[in-house]
Amino acid sequence: MKTQSIYPARFIKGEHLDEPAYERTIVEVTMEEVQAKNGDTESKPVALFSEAVGSGEAKRLILNRTNLKSIEVALDCDETDLWAGQQITIVRETWQGQPVVRIQH
Repeated sequence: MKTQSIYPARFIKGEHLDEPAYERTIVEVTMEEVQAKNGDTESKPVALFSEAVGSGEAKRLILNRTNLKSIEVALDCDETDLWAGQQITIVRETWQGQPVVRIQH
């Protein structure tokens, strides 16, 4: 049994991506309270996808400003309510030596 299956991650992380790219369909984007690195909670946009991404079971991605803007550019649409049913490409990159999730546009 893989240890990550014992306590599956709630959100998609860079270390979950074991393939170069994933085509996924957005189900919805909602605002959710998530825990920041300093322990505080803050409201962030979260995309829910139709299928899990990578080796984890997570289907949700916290959208930082860069990924939010990348989806907007890729879909040529700035209204998140209209993103449902649209397909995007999720890729793994390295930033400051750490694996990160990026939306390709």
